[in-house]
Amino acid sequence: MAIERMKKLTVLFPVREGERFEEWLYSTSALHLVSLDQEFTKLNSTGSPLSLDEQEAAEKLARVKELLLHAQALFTQRRNFIDSMLPIKTIASEGELREALETLDMDALYARVKDRSKLLKECLGKLNLLAMEKAVVREFEFLSRPISEMRSLERTFLILAEGSAARIANLSRDEEAAILLAWEIEGGEGGELKILFAGCRKDEAKCADILRAHGFKILEYPDFQGRVSDRIGEIAREEGVSRGERAQHEEEMRNLLPPDVVRKLECLKGYWESEKKRAEKAREMVCSKMIGVARGYARASDTPRLISEMEKEFPGVSAIATEPGPGDRVPVSIKLSRWTRPGQLLIDMFGLPDYFSIDPTPYLITVFLIFFGICFADVVYGSLLMFLSWLLMRRYRLQENLREFFRLFSYCGASTVIFGVLTGSWAADIYNYLGPNNALQRFVQKTTLLDMLAKPVIALVITLIIGIVNQFYGIVMRIIKDAKQMNWRGVLYDGVLWLVYLGGLLAFAVSSLAGRGGGVARWGSIAAVACGAAGLVLTQGRDEKSVAGKLIFGVVSLYGIVGGYGTVSFIGDVLSYSRLLALGLTTYIVGMSFNIIATLVPQIILSLFPFLRGVLSCPVAGGTLVVGVMVLGHLFNFFLSILSAFVHSARLILLEFFGRFYQGDGRWFEPHGFSSESVELIQQ
Repeated sequence: MAIERMKKLTVLFPVREGERFEEWLYSTSALHLVSLDQEFTKLNSTGSPLSLDEQEAAEKLARVKELLLHAQALFTQRRNFIDSMLPIKTIASEGELREALETLDMDALYARVKDRSKLLKECLGKLNLLAMEKAVVREFEFLSRPISEMRSLERTFLILAEGSAARIANLSRDEEAAILLAWEIEGGEGGELKILFAGCRKDEAKCADILRAHGFKILEYPDFQGRVSDRIGEIAREEGVSRGERAQHEEEMRNLLPPDVVRKLECLKGYWESEKKRAEKAREMVCSKMIGVARGYARASDTPRLISEMEKEFPGVSAIATEPGPGDRVPVSIKLSRWTRPGQLLIDMFGLPDYFSIDPTPYLITVFLIFFGICFADVVYGSLLMFLSWLLMRRYRLQENLREFFRLFSYCGASTVIFGVLTGSWAADIYNYLGPNNALQRFVQKTTLLDMLAKPVIALVITLIIGIVNQFYGIVMRIIKDAKQMNWRGVLYDGVLWLVYLGGLLAFAVSSLAGRGGGVARWGSIAAVACGAAGLVLTQGRDEKSVAGKLIFGVVSLYGIVGGYGTVSFIGDVLSYSRLLALGLTTYIVGMSFNIIATLVPQIILSLFPFLRGVLSCPVAGGTLVVGVMVLGHLFNFFLSILSAFVHSARLILLEFFGRFYQGDGRWFEPHGFSSESVELIQQ
């Protein structure tokens, strides 16, 4: 487990071999390309980037995505809840990817699907228009005479409107309306009625204004000839024809996009995603008229082989490998064993370390598992977590990232079981409900080292000790990091002096609380505090210009207002570890509460429904009810406590531990090669 050493490679290649050289680099997937720096300022300003057809990749990718959207619309497959929440990739081999590229004529397929899609959209548009027309025409379904006759009356007019009974009553009290209008209620649903108004043609506009003033909604006559019932029948027949055409076009599209073609499209999506990124990265290679330059990083272990194969394949190529300098932004590759690989999830969450820093994985995963186990401590919960993680690891065994994600939770489950045994938590206190002096109860009594509920003060002291150890652990990691970077001033000023000062402060507090205030320990701790404080005051403001500024900054940083650390920060961070006890107790107490509630449920039900006494008096029925309530309650506590344990364990590491030493501004080593967000290549 370590950050792999990198070599900085500068490669000169003939421009005439540029495209072939880039293709070879892509196939080897060993060199992380970066932009040229100031050494090649003139070439950057006069040369041009190696140009691949990025536009073609973007267009092909857009077409593949469009075809897949059509396929998803045609083959609606319901994904389960877990699958819908996870970033599942398509797993494909290089051979399958090559076959999809060679056998699928995507341009012809796209044209045919596009044509059918256009016809399908026209059918859908026609169906929508018919549905809207049918909704309008049904408003006049009560009319027996043709609509054309209703509109063509010479001396009178007929207006159909909607309104409530209250509006009709108000209209009846309007003297002018009573003179100009006659009406008849034709029907309606709910509070809205359909009313047919009649009047003289010359008063039509005035009558319409009166109706609107009273809040009536005037319905416009639909534009067609003949009776309403006949038009409704015609619409139904047209809808039937359009639905038939729609089904035909959908079937044609299904034939164009069967599952095997969709599979090839998913592979091509990954291919063109990678080609698009490939074209973008290839622009880092700059060419003049005769010579091209590529700058990048390769693993030190791969560099000799890479240069040897490069010079063998391209005799005109010259490659120079050097050690990265402090000013270089070197990509990071972390070598992890099989058992520590799940720690990469935590690294991704907290940020990748700087190349010149230290690999936090072994420290990170150990501390995280301890914190998670304390927060979630329960044997039954931990066993369930391991079982569920194992099932999900099997389900997603080909999805490397997901498999390692669930492997991390299986580790968390093991830690939970260990701390559950040590604290005597088995589904909280389920052993108390299995009969007096049962085997599990005797086992718990022998294996429990600390009952957090019975001895909360001792548990609190232990969590604070964990916090103190973790804080000093973080300072030691800071010293190691600075020593690796040969920052000896940082080792002394930002590491050793804080250890001396805080160690002395802690020793003074312990000796005072222990009642041994006059011994060697007291005066030794006072001396350590004095020496450490003096050194910190004199050094923490070393970047300030004036002497007064240095001293003021040093004094303030000793308190903790400015600077990377401080007395108050140390005390606050240590106290923050008390959340381990709080969450551990919460998991236990909530589980214990559900156990109590489960035993009371039959009594509660009997008090509400006495006629069920005969049923619940049966041991099987009553026992099943109690067990069912317990299971539901513990499942609720299980999922709720997992979230709390994960979040707070991560928080303690990120804020109270990593803040002491961690530099999370690195970037992953991404060699120039196949890279897709949707497809994961596997070896054949």
